[in-house]
Amino acid sequence: MPAAGPVGLAVVAGLARRGTPCTVIEPRDQVSFGSGSPASPAARWRYQEGFGVAAPILAAR
Repeated sequence: MPAAGPVGLAVVAGLARRGTPCTVIEPRDQVSFGSGSPASPAARWRYQEGFGVAAPILAAR
């Protein structure tokens, strides 16, 4: 399935909420500390809240 970027994770989260099993594939072997996303951090959190993944992400910090 998609890579672990913002769009890929959004797709996987949406599919998982609908009961479709997914596997996230990230080809890089290191963490990216930057973002190529044009969305603001607040907008990304709104999307993540909409998919129900914001709370688990914050809890894991």
